[in-house]
Amino acid sequence: RNHFSKVIAENSGNSRVLFSTIDRLLHQTPFDTLSQASSLRCEEFADFFKNKVISIREAIGNTSNMFDSTPKNSPPKLRSFSTITQSELGKIITQTGSSTCVLDPIPTTFLKKVYDGLAPFFLKVINTSLETGIFPTAFKTAVVKPLLKKSKLDHTNLSNYRPISNLSL
Repeated sequence: RNHFSKVIAENSGNSRVLFSTIDRLLHQTPFDTLSQASSLRCEEFADFFKNKVISIREAIGNTSNMFDSTPKNSPPKLRSFSTITQSELGKIITQTGSSTCVLDPIPTTFLKKVYDGLAPFFLKVINTSLETGIFPTAFKTAVVKPLLKKSKLDHTNLSNYRPISNLSL
């Protein structure tokens, strides 16, 4: 009961979360298609999505010969980035949603509560990345969750799923 009260209070402006919570309270939770489709394994999804990306890249690669010359006024390339201030970072953190990815070292709601004490550390990591152009590999990883495109589609057909990537905050 306290859990649901907290979820509702924290997501008062997020109708999607509110409706989902109400459905769970009323025991109207739609079945989890992935658990129902036990014959579909993670490896099958990974291979399917990987092959889909490969085919898209190949299709794009085959169209590259359509462009015989580069534009005369090509846009400038970004070679450096401006660092940010603690105030700017604080604004970004407070405006960020409270959802948490399994890759996050701490829950987003907790991070927001302890941000002031950790701000100098976060600022150093972010600004060093902006100054050097090196983005930590750990932040380039996403958790990919297959999501059924429409609830009425066949959950055993991999092409009826879209990959949803969750990045860490």
